[in-house]
Amino acid sequence: MKNDRSKVKIMFYDDTDILFEQFMDWHYSLFEVVWAPATDLFVTEEFIYLMMEIPGVNKEDLTIMVAPSWVHIRGIKQSPEAFKQGINFYKLEIPYGYFQKRVMLPFRVEPKKLKISLKDGLLTLEFKRKEKGAKVIKVE
Repeated sequence: MKNDRSKVKIMFYDDTDILFEQFMDWHYSLFEVVWAPATDLFVTEEFIYLMMEIPGVNKEDLTIMVAPSWVHIRGIKQSPEAFKQGINFYKLEIPYGYFQKRVMLPFRVEPKKLKISLKDGLLTLEFKRKEKGAKVIKVE
């Protein structure tokens, strides 16, 4: 998988930072968020993959926050130039504006070993798993 980190803002956190992050102003207030992209999450023995449909979003307009057990992705899908010229809509179904999505990961990951690609409107994050499977604990 190609690592396409150029121009994407990536911030790394540990799990305790989630409380602090919730109280900080991150450019987008709750009132500005207008859509949440469709997301898939799947795992293999070694990796966790998160795929998000964000057609029309430039990588410069993305911010990805990563911790060992969660990912928070936000950005903006700019409206076309024609919208800025004052037009009347008869139908408007394509979402534009700010979006954000937080995904809790099923296994802990190594955030700094993240691989990112953005191709044809599909953002893909590939994480290396820290844990290889469920732990079995014997009750004595």
